[in-house]
Amino acid sequence: MTTTDTAATAAARIPADDLIDRLWSLMHEIEAADFPALRIVELDEPTDYGERIVLWCPRCDQHVNVEDGYLRAIDVDVRYNSVGQINPAGRTLPIYEADPDPGDVLVYLHQTDEHGEHGVRLPEDWQGVWKA
Repeated sequence: MTTTDTAATAAARIPADDLIDRLWSLMHEIEAADFPALRIVELDEPTDYGERIVLWCPRCDQHVNVEDGYLRAIDVDVRYNSVGQINPAGRTLPIYEADPDPGDVLVYLHQTDEHGEHGVRLPEDWQGVWKA
């Protein structure tokens, strides 16, 4: 029987401060990745909702709608929030929200039952509009 030293085989731990740098780097890589853009397609027959012009996913070759799958905006809202007067006796730390708006969209995720999840971009010159 042989024994293995788990400390020797474990992956090296990343210093905590380096993890923050890696998070920012990964977010920038996702944002810059070359995900294919959704297309605008005119259908021969209208959908059940009377749509003739629709968004079409080039990755799964289907209409993007709530019946066949969802389009989700994936954002990472990393904010630097101010800390107020620290209360050592009460063990509380008030944090004031810097900006309640969502962050920039990193990628749009088209989710379908049949084809799973896959990243896409909006068509050129399109923009998402955040609603309350």
